[in-house]
Amino acid sequence: MSENPPDKNFSKDSVFQNVNGKMYRPTHRKLIMNEDLNAAGRLFGGRLMEWVDEAAALYCMTEIATRSLVTKKISEVIFNNPAVVGDVLEFLFRVSHVGRSSVTIEAVVMAKAIAAEETERLIVQCDLVFVTLDNMGKPRAHGYKGKTD
Repeated sequence: MSENPPDKNFSKDSVFQNVNGKMYRPTHRKLIMNEDLNAAGRLFGGRLMEWVDEAAALYCMTEIATRSLVTKKISEVIFNNPAVVGDVLEFLFRVSHVGRSSVTIEAVVMAKAIAAEETERLIVQCDLVFVTLDNMGKPRAHGYKGKTD
C-alpha cells in the first residue's frame, strides 16, 4: 500500500486522509437526502450512527478477513456539526487497537457541500469495538496481525 500525501480538499481517491494528525482510510461517501433529516431539517443522528456502524463493520471485516463479527461497543458520540440535504459525507476509518478477539476502529465522518467553496466539516468522531465470533456465537481469536496506527 502506498501512502499519498494528505489532501487538504475532499480526499478524492487518495489512499489515506490526514485528520488531526492521524491517517484514516476513506471507505465510501453518502449523499444526504430529505428522508435522512430530523424535524429540525438536519441529518438525524440515529441514521448517521447506523451508517457509521455498518461502514465500520465492513471496514473491520475486510481488515481481518471475516464476516463473523459483531459490534461490542460504540464510544461516546459527539455530533460536532450538522449536515443538511445535499451534503456529501465521507466515512474514514483506522485500526487503533487489536485485542485477542476484538478490534477497535476509530471512525471519522466529514461533510462537504458539493460545488461550494467551504472546507470539510467534522460531523462525528467515535470508536467502535468489534468482536469476532465462532460458530457458537462466542468470542474467538481473529489472528489479525495488521498494523495499528
